[in-house]
Amino acid sequence: MEALAIIDIRPLFGGHHAAQRGVDDAVGDAIASHGGFVVSGFPGADRIDALGATMLGFFDLGDDEKRAVASQSTWRDGPAVY
Repeated sequence: MEALAIIDIRPLFGGHHAAQRGVDDAVGDAIASHGGFVVSGFPGADRIDALGATMLGFFDLGDDEKRAVASQSTWRDGPAVY
């Protein structure tokens, strides 16, 4: 089995249009031939694990704190406001 393509997506975040198009083409080719690909060059990738851990801290908050950031439509006893 052939390995998944590794695609550097840095050009999508400020590169020249031709370079961005090259990334688009590489993604399309990888999906068509392998069904997936591995991303490299994502800005801030070194911080993703820490950001994820911070976001998971939401579930440690009390119900009142969680409700303060929830939309009313998600409250069990709240009005259905969309």
